[in-house]
Amino acid sequence: MLPLYLIITTSWEEYKLSKSSKYSIGDASTLCNVSTKALRYYDKIGLVKPQRSNCNNYRYYNDDSIHLIPVIKYYKQMGFKLDEMTQLINDDCDNTYSVMQNVFESKMAELDEERQGLRVRDSSVHDWYNLVQEAKSVQENQITDVSVQFFPGTDYLFLEQDFDGNIRDAIINIEFTDYVEKIKTNITGPVILRFNSHEKRVVGSENCCILQKTILPCPPEKTIFVGAKPMARCYHIGNHSTINQTYEKIKVWAESNNYVLTDECYERYVIDYWTTQDSDKFVTEVMIPVTSRC
Repeated sequence: MLPLYLIITTSWEEYKLSKSSKYSIGDASTLCNVSTKALRYYDKIGLVKPQRSNCNNYRYYNDDSIHLIPVIKYYKQMGFKLDEMTQLINDDCDNTYSVMQNVFESKMAELDEERQGLRVRDSSVHDWYNLVQEAKSVQENQITDVSVQFFPGTDYLFLEQDFDGNIRDAIINIEFTDYVEKIKTNITGPVILRFNSHEKRVVGSENCCILQKTILPCPPEKTIFVGAKPMARCYHIGNHSTINQTYEKIKVWAESNNYVLTDECYERYVIDYWTTQDSDKFVTEVMIPVTSRC
């Protein structure tokens, strides 16, 4: 037997219709596995609007509105915001395809930007982690012997700078940071300082060039190619104030092993002020290109 309120407010045919194609917000929530709060918000912004009964002004969802919920979920999976979905679902205009094309093109551009941002973050985190691992190995194993190793060549973003012996100012370089932001690029990996003369570097009277890799391609005029040559390489552990001792070690080693040091030199800062203020934890790789006497 029908509930009394249904007998009073609706006919039998309307009652059958209500069970087959009219859904309360609770029924719609259960059927589509979406919260009533979300359905009310969809109604508020005009995304999925319920109908109203002619008899009692009761709000209900019909088959058309119910079938919009899976579509919304799929658009949500693709990353569309609700206001973007409104444009896609509203097909009252004559240029539906053009609207959809514009919305999808905008979303693809947004995803491309997100991928680029993720690539920047991923590269930055992994490069920094690798430096920590490298420094840890050097410290734990006291790797301070001189050796000749091939330094692979690559392009670096660069900026010439004055050098007064203050390593912290040279590597945490405000001017360079501003320059990186100005040209809208991203840097990663260790800071490298290039000096034109290792002899002058030791006495602190040599200007330098700051070098760092970029994650995304830079215009050729903004970069300089460094490397692709053998170098005498030696890790310096600890405070930078004693780095002249490592230069002297390389000089003595090269002389003993029939190598000629070139004038230029490089300091690759594995762990420095960027990572810790404890100078005992600093690890710097000194590198000087060499040629063999033989």
